[in-house]
Amino acid sequence: MPKDKDSALTARLEAAPLRLELAPGSVSDSSLEGSLQSQFLGKAFTLRGFYDDERLHYDSKGNAIGAVHPGSWTTSLFLIQHVKASEHEIELRGSRIAEFYDPKQRKFIPVRTKSGFVSKVDRGASQSNDDVLQVAEGIFLGRKDKLIDLVPEYWRAILSGRVETVPQENGPDCHRIKGAADRGSNGEISIPCEEHAKTKSSPFGATKLDASGLPHTAGEGGAATAPKVVIDTPPEYGDIARALKVQGTLTFEATVSRDGSVSDISVVDPLGFGLDDKAAEAIKTWRFKPALRNGNPVPVRIDVQVNFHLYTSP
Repeated sequence: MPKDKDSALTARLEAAPLRLELAPGSVSDSSLEGSLQSQFLGKAFTLRGFYDDERLHYDSKGNAIGAVHPGSWTTSLFLIQHVKASEHEIELRGSRIAEFYDPKQRKFIPVRTKSGFVSKVDRGASQSNDDVLQVAEGIFLGRKDKLIDLVPEYWRAILSGRVETVPQENGPDCHRIKGAADRGSNGEISIPCEEHAKTKSSPFGATKLDASGLPHTAGEGGAATAPKVVIDTPPEYGDIARALKVQGTLTFEATVSRDGSVSDISVVDPLGFGLDDKAAEAIKTWRFKPALRNGNPVPVRIDVQVNFHLYTSP
């Protein structure tokens, strides 16, 4: 990962929140709650599993009990504000923190939300206080966890700094993934950026596709026509983003296959607040009239923009 422009992000990815290191036998029964407060209170941690649930219950081994709903890593940071220990369980309460991408600073910025969080962890009958703390810390990411290894595949190019943005003289900026082959194993054809335009490095780079101004080349054999949207089911608006009245546009790179299905999507210009993941879920269901070359369908790589806007009733 580049070290010159994304040191803050590097720290966020490779040292995803602080892991609690406890020496064996360091905690007595009478001081369990105090030790919990010392280790957790007033600190922020990323929840393992990126769950959207406001209330979570774990057994004495740290396994989630009941149905859980995985969400986005951009809405899984929690500020612990209350800690309580009893004979049968410990309880952690706090606020959920969402992260949005600031293109000017080229990094994610945390924002406290009004969404609360309650996590209860059962205590085993023969479980020592040290073991209880080990289980409690295990429900969050720690020093040995790398966020980039835990997020969905479509996040990895941008979080590893492999996306660059090329300003175009004609039309919107072009995004491309460094090191990607012009033609993939499935024959997909990359859309080239205008090479005479200046490239600027980036650590990341209505749900309608505007492909009218994009060049669609098919290598040998001539130019390909642009794929056309047939089904573009709009993404859900996440509760946190809606409550914060978040609006904006994000961009994916994706392959439109010969049969018009969408695959191999990658975030190249994110938004945050969980909206990128909502958009990814929707884009996977989209269908296109495929690109054509000499009358035959061909796979192509294109940029897909997704707009999130809130509309108020008149």
